[in-house]
Amino acid sequence: MRGRDPGQLFVVGALVIATLLVVLALFLNSGIYSENLAARNADPGVDGAVEYRSTAVETVGTSIYLEATRNPGNSTYASVTANHSADIEAFSNGSRLYSAYRSELRATEQVDQDNGTYVAQNTTGEFTNETGTVAWTLVDRTDRTRNFTLRVDDDLDDVDPGNVTTQDTFHVVFDPASGGAYEVYIHDNSSGAETVTVYDSGTLTGSCTTTSTDDPVEVDITGRSIEETDCSTTLGFVGTLSDPYEISFADGDEAEGRYGLVVDASYTDTTGVDPAFNQTTTVPNYAAPGTGVPWRSRAVYSSNVSLTYRSNQVSYNETVQVAPGEPS
Repeated sequence: MRGRDPGQLFVVGALVIATLLVVLALFLNSGIYSENLAARNADPGVDGAVEYRSTAVETVGTSIYLEATRNPGNSTYASVTANHSADIEAFSNGSRLYSAYRSELRATEQVDQDNGTYVAQNTTGEFTNETGTVAWTLVDRTDRTRNFTLRVDDDLDDVDPGNVTTQDTFHVVFDPASGGAYEVYIHDNSSGAETVTVYDSGTLTGSCTTTSTDDPVEVDITGRSIEETDCSTTLGFVGTLSDPYEISFADGDEAEGRYGLVVDASYTDTTGVDPAFNQTTTVPNYAAPGTGVPWRSRAVYSSNVSLTYRSNQVSYNETVQVAPGEPS
């Protein structure tokens, strides 16, 4: 190196370092590309298991819905269980036949279920009970509620969210045993836009408005939406209720429509008071099942099923709880 200009040594060193950096960058880019490619092209053997899980959950959910609505007034919870179990077995048997020629195993088996009650008004009318009471209890005590939807058909009053408590405005009340009731008001705001407003213990906590001004208005309380507008912030409380709570309607004569909900509570036919529904023979809340006025039917609240899928590439087994429309 004797006799060489130090500047030349600096240039040579810089070139070596630059070359190393380029090689290192190529290695990093190659790794990132490979990782992204792997993410985009997941093992195709998993697709069958994912598809089967989705189909099974949807089928079990459909059976739960039909069991409540196709045979309103089921005589016993034993008959509800038998019908639902038969649906699951039929689906599982069909899946086995479908998958046999593909060298796969598909099986769905019911583990257990929670009994519930489907409460509904299936024709348009005021949100009153059978005897026309405007403030009444739908269920006296429940731990969970799912698929609580309302369709309000008539014109609602134009009320500012801050004034709904001073007006005769139709609302739904969730009253936990520990205290602090949530009131869900369904109304039009001062501009005529369809709105849902929530008060917690008398304090305004949120309001959610859709762009629609046309009736009817579709409100999904447990799905936390109004006319498919996301109202997760306003109706978020429905996913946090941990104590047993009562559900009731208030100012039920101020609106007309129909509704349905499923609660995690069983009911009995007695001559005294039915604890879960505060129901007596002298002061009925519900009429004959399937009629337009409020009625109730024995139903499945949720169903736990064991899903099995096996192929040459994948072995999958999981127990899944199916409760359509339950808030997460």
